[in-house]
Amino acid sequence: MISDDLSTVFEPNEIGVSQLEAEREEDQSNLSYFKQSKAIEALLIGSGADQFREFEKNFSGFCAFEAIGMVRQEIRHAHFLSFILDPNRPHPFQDNLLKSFLHEVVEQAQDDQLNIRPLTVHCADLSGALVYRERSNIDFMIEIPSSAFGGASKGLVVTVELKVDAAESDHQLGNYYEQVVADYRAEEWERAFVFLTLNATAPTEANLENWIPVSIVDVIRRLDTEVHVRKYTGQAAELFRSYSAMIRRHLVDDEKMAQLAKSIWGKHKEALEVLYEYRPDLQGEIIEWIKDNSDEFIQNVKAETGFTLVPDTSTSRLLRYCVSDWSELNGFQNGDKSWVESGSLMVLELADWKNGRLRFSFVMGPGDQDVRERIYEGVLKKVDARDIQIGRRTKALKDWKILSATDAQTTNEYARAEGDEVSADVLGRKAAERMAWFLEGHLKHYDEVLKKVLKD
Repeated sequence: MISDDLSTVFEPNEIGVSQLEAEREEDQSNLSYFKQSKAIEALLIGSGADQFREFEKNFSGFCAFEAIGMVRQEIRHAHFLSFILDPNRPHPFQDNLLKSFLHEVVEQAQDDQLNIRPLTVHCADLSGALVYRERSNIDFMIEIPSSAFGGASKGLVVTVELKVDAAESDHQLGNYYEQVVADYRAEEWERAFVFLTLNATAPTEANLENWIPVSIVDVIRRLDTEVHVRKYTGQAAELFRSYSAMIRRHLVDDEKMAQLAKSIWGKHKEALEVLYEYRPDLQGEIIEWIKDNSDEFIQNVKAETGFTLVPDTSTSRLLRYCVSDWSELNGFQNGDKSWVESGSLMVLELADWKNGRLRFSFVMGPGDQDVRERIYEGVLKKVDARDIQIGRRTKALKDWKILSATDAQTTNEYARAEGDEVSADVLGRKAAERMAWFLEGHLKHYDEVLKKVLKD
């Protein structure tokens, strides 16, 4: 007998709906993968191949500095520069590159910052100069005895602080200045303080009087000229030329390359974003380690705070966790589920802030604006009571608001770790420990705010 109830044929049951949704999600995933694959294919061997090859040839050739990931690592730049400027190291440059460096410093110095003339540098015998790395934590120092200047009454000490991407640290330059002034008396030493950055960035106003802003790019151009004119050969000379080429490729603006890159991005944005998202690097490995070991992190947080975390919607460069204890609060999971699957109004985020920095934050996402404003008011009361700290206060709440946050890993720590070849699991464990420690002091306060705002 044929049933009169056609709903069993045309209306799928609950299991059927789940199956259809799963199949639809799989189809969408396959379609997305297909589109991404076609986009990458067009970039590498299809319509965009000619432009990509033209761009690629500017980066061809093996470069030892790029191979070790040095491009934006301040520590390694300081290592190499201090090596080639030291007249007593095994290279053919003698004191000529050191003289070129000092000429750049003298030219950039204001009249009251350095009492030494270019001709004095030119005629000096700098073979007795001493170059120190990380003395008193200073990137490098150059100590030149008074005998180098033909019996002058004073020697010269040059203090160099180098920054590629990182900003000037609080009180750092001031502390270095005071240390050097104390160690090298004005009666015996001329003292030069060099703030070496990509574009001769001026130090903060407090240090502007004492520190001379000098461009790394200008220094390398001057050294380039010296190496070319003197026709240096050998392994050290080739190494310098490789270093100089790396600087030009990665740290100097090139209008032709910029226009070509814009054109490629305009035509192949999807492919490039996919390649960038999944690029292999130490930072990516650290985040992946933390994700793979989330159970350990969650257990530590549970043991220290009593709260239970659950992984939420994440990407390869951003991990999110929701606090399951808050899911029972009235309206807490009525947020925008296109942001996080749990619909939580607030989650914990570990985000890649670039240049090796990992930032761990309480983030309030989109949802009922009245509820969000009341949560924010409660958070600000905690701030005023000095229970917690947040970043800048805002009058109007946007869809996403970062509240309390901490660095799970700093740019300088990442640079040192790369230089020392520290493994991703060691760095990941250290970051996870910092995150757990941060939550130990903050979860209880946010719990109090949410329970007060979202009480039944």
